[in-house]
Amino acid sequence: MGVLLVASQVWIASKSDILSSMFEVIMAAIASFISAAVASTGLFCYAALVSSSIVLILPGWLVCCAALELQARSIVVGSVRIVWVSLTCYPSMSKFRLLTRTSQAIFFSLLLGFGISIGAQFWHLFTGQTVLNPSDNTCLYSHYPGPGQTPVPWYRQTIPLWFAFLVRRVLCGGIFAD
Repeated sequence: MGVLLVASQVWIASKSDILSSMFEVIMAAIASFISAAVASTGLFCYAALVSSSIVLILPGWLVCCAALELQARSIVVGSVRIVWVSLTCYPSMSKFRLLTRTSQAIFFSLLLGFGISIGAQFWHLFTGQTVLNPSDNTCLYSHYPGPGQTPVPWYRQTIPLWFAFLVRRVLCGGIFAD
């Protein structure tokens, strides 16, 4: 979906002023619709697909984390992160410009959330099915189907916590590095 986003941004949105002003909302709606379709198979998690597809639209990692917190309905944490982004990224700005940047980040995150909601509602309108576990940010349904059902293969299960210690050692200079 990231390829679709970049291709439409380069070839379609750059040629039209009308589409470039609505690009983020339209692409978030399309990404949400496609994510709902893929998540309806039960093999993938809706929250993970939607989050990964709109990450290219967000202006920076910190705003992405704030938007994901707001999507997870952690309103206080997401709001604090958005304000913190504005305060730390632009410390030398005047208070008026800082307030403007903060309101732009909040408005931008709300627009993306609006686009995600539109895509989910279109999925429900066209198929009659609701989005499969839209607020399950742990992806529990796609990793563990439930008691009495066949267990999922090992490659679809949640990565155990001890695996983080191996990855940290490899990424920080190899297994045998001190």
